[in-house]
Amino acid sequence: PAALPISDLPDNDRLHLGLDYERYDFSLSARLNDADFYDLFGPTKTSRKGYSLGLKYKKSLLRDGPKSMDYSLSLTGYGNLKALPDVQNVVSSFEELLVASARIGYQNRTASLGAIDYEKGHKWQLIAAGNYVSGEVFPKLIGTFDLGFPLLFDHSSLWLRSSAGYSPGRRTEPYANFFFGGFGNNWIDRGSSKRYREYYAFPGIDLEGQQDVFGSNFARALVDWNLPPLRFRRLGIPSFFMTSARVSIFGTALVTNFDEYFEDLVDRNQRNKIMNAGSQIDFSFSLLSTLKLTFSAGYARAFEEDRRYKDEYMVSLKIL
Repeated sequence: PAALPISDLPDNDRLHLGLDYERYDFSLSARLNDADFYDLFGPTKTSRKGYSLGLKYKKSLLRDGPKSMDYSLSLTGYGNLKALPDVQNVVSSFEELLVASARIGYQNRTASLGAIDYEKGHKWQLIAAGNYVSGEVFPKLIGTFDLGFPLLFDHSSLWLRSSAGYSPGRRTEPYANFFFGGFGNNWIDRGSSKRYREYYAFPGIDLEGQQDVFGSNFARALVDWNLPPLRFRRLGIPSFFMTSARVSIFGTALVTNFDEYFEDLVDRNQRNKIMNAGSQIDFSFSLLSTLKLTFSAGYARAFEEDRRYKDEYMVSLKIL
């Protein structure tokens, strides 16, 4: 499903166009065979065959640091889809899709002098979305809540990150399900280095396993312990040096299809209760005084009753 400039592609798949326009609180995006340079350095692929047109409105309700609150509304149409827009290894059941969503979020997070990440506070968000395909609407509701506090040492913090989602749609319809898997980082990357914190991530189950770890409802809890960073005064040369290293240890529990209605209908061979444990280390560098680089390495193992353990390794260099 990824759109890549390969010579044996059909002519209508070789052209890649993108347009982004912003004015005040509105933004417009249009894509034709959306392609991303960082897809060349997998495993996460955001490129998609087909076309899309989206409109988004975002408004700030509170900006009184460290407190902030905002909401957004969006409407996006897709055509000629082969894979789900936000899940790379799940085939789309229909080629045309219309997605409407509304999101509201609040955060109040703080950090002490010398910290690398937030050490205390809370953050929450609510997302309501509707997938309209082939004359039918598949609604979804997602909520997340993060709570953090200092633990044991200076610049050490423990975060409890929870999320839950529900869709009343048919479990056989991909657009009525939530899919999980992977750290989410690419080998060469520009996104957040801590993507294991996102509600859809599940290190220990690689992205190919997304087709197996899913459900029309879910509850997910992540315990995330960020150890104190090591800071370096002289490690490197003036034009390229390491500034810090920091280790995070985490564990996740995920349950899908837990509602009573599906209690007797769930295929016992399908994943619906799974846990993981893992760690990630991030090395921060400074290049030519202004460019910040982050090299990350991670490992996680997934556990599930009556199934073999799964392992996942991750290495990533964030260059932007």
